[in-house]
Amino acid sequence: LEYGKSLKPDKIYILSAKHHLVPLNKRLEPYDKTLKDMPKDEKDQWGEETIKQIKAAGINPDKDTFIFLTGSEYLKPLSKYIPDGNMEKPMEGRRMGERLKWLNQQIKNIKEVLHKFKKIIYEVFKK
Repeated sequence: LEYGKSLKPDKIYILSAKHHLVPLNKRLEPYDKTLKDMPKDEKDQWGEETIKQIKAAGINPDKDTFIFLTGSEYLKPLSKYIPDGNMEKPMEGRRMGERLKWLNQQIKNIKEVLHKFKKIIYEVFKK
């Protein structure tokens, strides 16, 4: 979430196997469901429902850019509705541990850049 927010997107949502598209401010009860365990027809239904929610939220799959910070199981059902050119998939090909490591490294990089930037600003205004 920290990395996603650092990208300064217009909107951020969580993809949920049970609830589809979830706004950040919505609290959910814990559940044990994943797309990984669903049969293909259920995944297809999940994709249809999720794309309906995306459109209802005022997001245009044909024009807007999507940055998916998720595994491939959540991308596959949506890929037939969103043009590939509108999808950024930095997690693609990464296993769970690799995704977490990559995200933590991105956050660290951002913090380092901000720290350097603050030092430069301080030096400029110090003079």
